[in-house]
Amino acid sequence: MNLLVHGHPGSRLGFVAAVLQDKLLDKMFDVGVTGLVKFTKLHKFDQTIVSAFLDTKICIDTTLDLLDRHFFLFFQKNVLTMHKSFKDLHITDRRILDKMYYSLNSDWLPDASITQHELYDYHINFEQTFDIEYMCNLYFQVNQHLPSSGLIEAMQTTNLVNSPVIDQNHSCRVAAEILKFEHTNNFTEQDRSWQLNSICKFTDNGVCLDPDNLYKNIISVLSPEFYQGPAQL
Repeated sequence: MNLLVHGHPGSRLGFVAAVLQDKLLDKMFDVGVTGLVKFTKLHKFDQTIVSAFLDTKICIDTTLDLLDRHFFLFFQKNVLTMHKSFKDLHITDRRILDKMYYSLNSDWLPDASITQHELYDYHINFEQTFDIEYMCNLYFQVNQHLPSSGLIEAMQTTNLVNSPVIDQNHSCRVAAEILKFEHTNNFTEQDRSWQLNSICKFTDNGVCLDPDNLYKNIISVLSPEFYQGPAQL
């Protein structure tokens, strides 16, 4: 099957492709690195590529739901493999927090506003990739027959290893909380009346001096009173 899957890094493009191609094995954390799945991967919307692709095309949207999990998978599957320097950083390091926050702000938010969903055969979101019933229905629509019991079991076990318990103070979770609040309330980083280095007690090189309270310190300033710009009217 020729397949194009478009979505932000970490949104389980390889998982969706492997399911639809019957290539998913048991407990695969990073499906995209197995080499078994062959598909066209698109991380940024390109109308020329999408329009020219004549076979099955799928778009996976990032949404604010499960954003901390999306960030965590992006970090583990992409950032740590591409940027070796991140391997030695503590989970509260500002360099991780910045990487998560800015990657979505610069890559996904602009991309989401220009994606033409009508060009795709199927338009799903990140949360639906964890919904077994939904994925079985998608499989049936694409392949015109039901998935095997073995494939369903592989989906279930892979979902489990892709659903980690994320430490409250993990930079992935903190970045998700900041972005969700700002996006929901139409704020930007420039509207903040606070600075990360002071609120979270970061040193100039990114080390958090109060790692046990990173989440608490951030939550305390995620309120309109700590932003200078107007919220959505």
